[in-house]
Amino acid sequence: MNIISAPEFIEQIQNANEKFYILDVRSEAEYKKARLAGIASDNVPLHEVPDVVDTIVNHCRNMPTYVLCKAGKRAQFAAMDIEAAGAENVIVVDGGTLALDALGVPFTTDVISIERQYLIIIGGLVTLGLVLDLDILVLLAAIALLARGITGKCGLIKIIAKMPWNAYLQQDIQEEISKSVQAYQEKKTNT
Repeated sequence: MNIISAPEFIEQIQNANEKFYILDVRSEAEYKKARLAGIASDNVPLHEVPDVVDTIVNHCRNMPTYVLCKAGKRAQFAAMDIEAAGAENVIVVDGGTLALDALGVPFTTDVISIERQYLIIIGGLVTLGLVLDLDILVLLAAIALLARGITGKCGLIKIIAKMPWNAYLQQDIQEEISKSVQAYQEKKTNT
């Protein structure tokens, strides 16, 4: 296993003359919140790596394989498993996504923030109220905006936050990391 810095990773990716593979072993919630923009990567949370390591190795056997996580420790665990299963050019990005973010590397997200969802709903209520000539919808939107502006709070935001599609926004990432590492360690001791 080779460990490189975030700047080395960026340089190698930008100057790559051959195919490469990026494996992100963070939790699904972490990956949805921020993943490398414009660079293809696969997300296999650390605790799932032992179950699919042969598939990973078959996919990346003949190319450099960069493994990253939030800071680098989980990536090292995964890299050891991938090498043990037969991959040869496995590279861990030291500092992970934290170091890449500090360098200003662009990230993309699957997440629409709760604040943006709130604005979309308010805008939708106003538009619908105007189109259907339902002044009550415009009034509700105006009251929600006023309440948010005056108090900094709004019941609608609390409702939006509890919607099922926002469940991963509320997850405690540190708890998710601990669970993933614990599940990984349990799998390793049982094999």
